[in-house]
Amino acid sequence: MIRRRASNAVLAVLSVTALVHAQPSATADGPAIAQGRQLFEDGRALLEAERPAEACVALAKSYALVPTIAALLNLGLCERRQGRFATALSYFRRAEEASRHDGDDERAARASDDARDMERLAGTLTVQLAASNGAEAWLDGAPLPRPAWSTPFPANSGAHQLELRRAGRVVVSTTVVVSDGTATSCELREPPLPVAAPKAPALPPTPSHATTPSDATTPRSGTDTGVHIPLASYIAGGVGLASLGVALGFGAASWGKYETADAACPPHVCATHQPLDLYAAAVRDARIANVFAAIGGAALATGVVFYFVQRHADTKRESISIVVAPSNGGVTAALRGAF
Repeated sequence: MIRRRASNAVLAVLSVTALVHAQPSATADGPAIAQGRQLFEDGRALLEAERPAEACVALAKSYALVPTIAALLNLGLCERRQGRFATALSYFRRAEEASRHDGDDERAARASDDARDMERLAGTLTVQLAASNGAEAWLDGAPLPRPAWSTPFPANSGAHQLELRRAGRVVVSTTVVVSDGTATSCELREPPLPVAAPKAPALPPTPSHATTPSDATTPRSGTDTGVHIPLASYIAGGVGLASLGVALGFGAASWGKYETADAACPPHVCATHQPLDLYAAAVRDARIANVFAAIGGAALATGVVFYFVQRHADTKRESISIVVAPSNGGVTAALRGAF
């Protein structure tokens, strides 16, 4: 029962116009009715001349002016001759429903037999939607009714455009090819939401006259005038280089997966869900690479800051000057500076 409701919902999408009963509309005037009947006769003649595409155009115009069961049956016939079995099925089902409404059991039985033949010939499509609430599935530019999700429904042979939309915006778009008499399935998977990269930790303030950790742990000789690089600079620099290496690895993996998925869907035609999974994995690896790149850059920047802070402290400590000043009865010399 669920499958039948889904099929009916999709057949309504495939139909050209809504179901109207067999009698002409009340708003149709005499000339419109005459034109509709002439278009019906033209459509029948084109069908007999084996020109089904032109016949469908004439019959559709006729049905718009004078909606009759005969027009529905002939529309189903010309669609069948063009190999559009799913669309033909929709016309036969509508002709069956209108015939039963009018009490014409013979014509209803004929339309039902034609519809069963189309169900046997038409291919089916199953659309799996892997997305959160609020997402919509669209088929060939029209919204796909929710009862048709995850349920096989008749589809014409050829390429069909499937889209996953959210708030009117296309999130995922792919093309699926349906063949007559076969079952085809396609999954529309919504990519994960982007994750913001963590902020780099703030550096603690360095007092202008404070003793750095290296001063307490690194002995200084009386003749040593070199610059002492603190251990924190080595640690921060090593963490930064390691993080950048990890970011490079994930970036290369993301690019490889993207290229593989793109080659499997030229151009964006995915016959299976595997390329879509590769696309999702590529996005995930790219985000991980961005996170490690941010951490690596912050760590390297921290190491550079530690290096120059220590160098500045060493320079101030080792600046010595000789001061000569007159005094009572002579000259006084003194050493001034930081030790």
